[in-house]
Amino acid sequence: MKTSQSAETEGDQVTSWVSVCPRGLWEVCQRRKRGVEPADLSGDVYPGIGSLCRVRVQRQEEPTADPELSLKPDLPIAVLSDAQVPPLQRSQGTMLQVPLGDWIILRLGEGQCDITEGCVEGMRAGEKCEEQKRAGPDQSLCITVELQSFSPGHESWQLSAGDKWGWVMCHKQRGGDRFRAGDMWGAADSYSRAIKLLITLKLHTRGEDRQYRSTKASLYSNLSQCQLKLGQWSRVPFTHIKCIHCTLYHLLNLAYAVRPSTQISSHFNNYNWMK
Repeated sequence: MKTSQSAETEGDQVTSWVSVCPRGLWEVCQRRKRGVEPADLSGDVYPGIGSLCRVRVQRQEEPTADPELSLKPDLPIAVLSDAQVPPLQRSQGTMLQVPLGDWIILRLGEGQCDITEGCVEGMRAGEKCEEQKRAGPDQSLCITVELQSFSPGHESWQLSAGDKWGWVMCHKQRGGDRFRAGDMWGAADSYSRAIKLLITLKLHTRGEDRQYRSTKASLYSNLSQCQLKLGQWSRVPFTHIKCIHCTLYHLLNLAYAVRPSTQISSHFNNYNWMK
């Protein structure tokens, strides 16, 4: 969940957005020095979905660690596989979901560490930025995020239909795991990510429309349950109506497939028109 606003002050680029962590919503303000544009634009300037990013997060009041001591001489990040990247364990009691002071590998797009991931999205390799996170007048944290390198990734429109479907199902499964663990903010974020990608698949799923509709209805239903648990009463009706629309369309489609009739076809067409 990220809605950003950008501005420029005294040569710095300042971006702000609201991000999600297990303890709730945090307002993030990122300040990044305007660097020199890369000479070679043939490669990826910024990391994308699926990029493996080597990052380090530190508190601003702590001394900067020596990168030669903290960064292990592992394989180049471009040749690492997903199986070689240890998963980040989410904690309900902390805002930051990464170990501080150490270089780690973060896979962009998973939503494992929502705040740090949102910061890395617009950074270039070798860049450092300062961030201030605030959840209220008494809760504030200032950190520094460094991006050393990253592997090639994709924008959402560059992903194939099969790749998008794989990401959707991963987000859906991760949302269920977080819901059962009591991580409602994390579960809502996973379901929202899945819905956002699934909507772009509508034109590619004509042959699998039933699976698309049933998955979409399930995601909206699960998201509404998270919103109920979080007390987001104003969002629940809209999300639940979306779930009902998808469910009715799915049931009409099934009924017509089992027993085609003029009456069912008429209801089916009228429902499409009302949508």
